[in-house]
Amino acid sequence: MVLDSIKRYEDQLSQFNAANAVNGTETPSMRRREETATADKGENEPRSMSQSDYLQEALRPVEAGEQRIQGLFMKLECDNKGVAYFNVQTTNRVYKLRATSLGRVQFTAYVSAPAEVSCGSRKNPENVVLTYRPANDPKDARAKIDGDVIAVELVPKDFLLKK
Repeated sequence: MVLDSIKRYEDQLSQFNAANAVNGTETPSMRRREETATADKGENEPRSMSQSDYLQEALRPVEAGEQRIQGLFMKLECDNKGVAYFNVQTTNRVYKLRATSLGRVQFTAYVSAPAEVSCGSRKNPENVVLTYRPANDPKDARAKIDGDVIAVELVPKDFLLKK
């Protein structure tokens, strides 16, 4: 799954770069799929896509029952039972998200990153897009656990997730 996501991003990036070479411009003139039908009728001008737009499309899709946040990955707390807790600082609060098994979390890096994720505070907090399933157990609410981690995607520092 991780390799598929990276491959999809690399393919989209190579299309972006190839279009730049052909057009001799900084951003190619491409249309989003949903704009194609209306643009053909002359209702919309084609929209150019930036590298950030390509990354936006390469991100893992959010499935039913999941939520996504973007923030700084500050710390990975590990307990003696093998459970890990991701602490992610967003603009308005810190999320505490559980991973009962790190092997089941989908990690994808769109930037250079350490090969392994280890327990403890992050020396250089990474900008991440994190997908999780919200907690609905009252015990989790008392423990201030926001949910269970599904995917962690490391993105460039200047990337902003579109809502």
